[in-house]
Amino acid sequence: MEYSAGNVSNLLWFVEMRETAKLLQKYDVKEVQRMVLDDNIYQHKTEKRAKGQFGCIKKRLDAIPERLVKALIL
Repeated sequence: MEYSAGNVSNLLWFVEMRETAKLLQKYDVKEVQRMVLDDNIYQHKTEKRAKGQFGCIKKRLDAIPERLVKALIL
Protein backbone atom coordinates (compact mmCIF):
# COMPACT_ATOMS: atom_id res chain seq x y z
CA MET A 1 0.00 0.00 0.00
CA GLU A 2 1.44 3.33 -1.01
CA TYR A 3 1.40 6.34 1.29
CA SER A 4 -1.62 8.56 0.95
CA ALA A 5 -2.21 11.72 2.95
CA GLY A 6 -5.91 10.86 2.87
CA ASN A 7 -5.25 7.85 5.09
CA VAL A 8 -4.46 10.05 8.08
CA SER A 9 -8.15 10.94 8.23
CA ASN A 10 -8.95 7.31 9.10
CA LEU A 11 -8.60 6.16 12.68
CA LEU A 12 -6.64 3.04 13.64
CA TRP A 13 -9.77 1.01 14.50
CA PHE A 14 -7.67 -1.63 16.27
CA VAL A 15 -10.58 -3.56 17.80
CA GLU A 16 -12.48 -3.62 14.52
CA MET A 17 -9.34 -4.61 12.60
CA ARG A 18 -8.68 -7.48 15.00
CA GLU A 19 -12.27 -8.73 14.74
CA THR A 20 -12.21 -8.46 10.95
CA ALA A 21 -8.92 -10.39 10.80
CA LYS A 22 -10.45 -13.15 12.96
CA LEU A 23 -13.51 -13.36 10.73
CA LEU A 24 -11.40 -13.48 7.57
CA GLN A 25 -9.66 -16.58 8.94
CA LYS A 26 -13.03 -18.40 8.92
CA TYR A 27 -15.09 -16.75 6.16
CA ASP A 28 -14.52 -15.25 2.72
CA VAL A 29 -14.41 -11.50 2.14
CA LYS A 30 -17.98 -11.24 0.83
CA GLU A 31 -19.38 -13.05 3.87
CA VAL A 32 -17.43 -10.84 6.29
CA GLN A 33 -18.60 -7.73 4.46
CA ARG A 34 -22.18 -9.00 4.72
CA MET A 35 -21.70 -9.43 8.49
CA VAL A 36 -20.29 -5.93 8.79
CA LEU A 37 -23.23 -4.42 6.93
CA ASP A 38 -26.19 -6.63 7.90
CA ASP A 39 -25.21 -7.48 11.48
CA ASN A 40 -23.61 -4.06 12.07
CA ILE A 41 -20.62 -5.56 13.90
CA TYR A 42 -18.81 -2.19 13.82
CA GLN A 43 -21.88 -0.56 15.42
CA HIS A 44 -22.12 2.39 13.04
CA LYS A 45 -25.24 4.45 12.54
CA THR A 46 -25.06 4.32 8.74
CA GLU A 47 -24.30 1.54 6.29
CA LYS A 48 -22.14 3.93 4.26
CA ARG A 49 -19.82 4.51 7.22
CA ALA A 50 -19.52 0.78 7.98
CA LYS A 51 -18.82 0.01 4.33
CA GLY A 52 -16.09 2.65 4.18
CA GLN A 53 -14.51 1.43 7.39
CA PHE A 54 -14.54 -2.18 6.16
CA GLY A 55 -12.79 -1.15 2.95
CA CYS A 56 -10.10 0.72 4.85
CA ILE A 57 -9.55 -2.15 7.30
CA LYS A 58 -9.42 -4.70 4.47
CA LYS A 59 -6.77 -2.63 2.65
CA ARG A 60 -4.69 -2.41 5.81
CA LEU A 61 -4.94 -6.14 6.46
CA ASP A 62 -3.92 -6.86 2.87
CA ALA A 63 -0.91 -4.56 3.20
CA ILE A 64 0.66 -6.12 6.29
CA PRO A 65 2.52 -9.45 6.36
CA GLU A 66 0.49 -12.57 7.16
CA ARG A 67 2.56 -13.29 10.28
CA LEU A 68 1.63 -9.86 11.64
CA VAL A 69 -2.06 -10.56 10.96
CA LYS A 70 -1.73 -13.84 12.89
CA ALA A 71 -0.08 -12.02 15.79
CA LEU A 72 -2.88 -9.47 15.73
CA ILE A 73 -5.57 -12.09 16.32
CA LEU A 74 -3.82 -13.94 19.17
